[in-house]
Amino acid sequence: MEVAEFQDLPECPVRMLQSPLEFGSLWEMASLAGAQTVIEIGSLYGGTLWYWLQLPTAAHVVTVDQLTEYEPPRTEVLADRERWHRWPRHDQILTILEGDSHSSKMVDQAAVEPGTAGLLFIDGDHSYEGVKADFELWSPLVRPGGIVAFHDTVPTEWAHEPGVVQFVNELKKQHSSVEWFDARNGGVGITAFLLGQ
Repeated sequence: MEVAEFQDLPECPVRMLQSPLEFGSLWEMASLAGAQTVIEIGSLYGGTLWYWLQLPTAAHVVTVDQLTEYEPPRTEVLADRERWHRWPRHDQILTILEGDSHSSKMVDQAAVEPGTAGLLFIDGDHSYEGVKADFELWSPLVRPGGIVAFHDTVPTEWAHEPGVVQFVNELKKQHSSVEWFDARNGGVGITAFLLGQ
């Protein structure tokens, strides 16, 4: 039987840095929307990537990531990344792209037709210029009514990504949005936009 609720999923085999309440709400939104193609910018250990592959309707999942010197110990990250190829179901395609998400060549390598993706999750370069570039390059791949979501959208006493917050606030003036914030468990906010609405 297909899983439609985040809480019914098995435990993720690798670390996930997002609040389960925030991310679970986005996951259920994508499940209800019937997202068949999911694009994730920034995967690190692969926790959210694993969850996207659990979407009942997910047929093609794309991850775009580039390790930097500012991330956790590379041995841990690389060990978890070794598992990624084993995660897709037999009816799924997983496209792993290692490199700069701000490159149009990377967009071409994703092999996703413009206007067809059900979800774009942006959690990579957290500078204003970086998050804006990811949105401008990758959002044309999302279908009308599809979801574009961002992580780190709520400033808190324990974390603040001003570039992401600024860009998301600008988008809120153009598109309808929903935001989840789990203050009790160290969340930093996820904001989702429905394109064309």
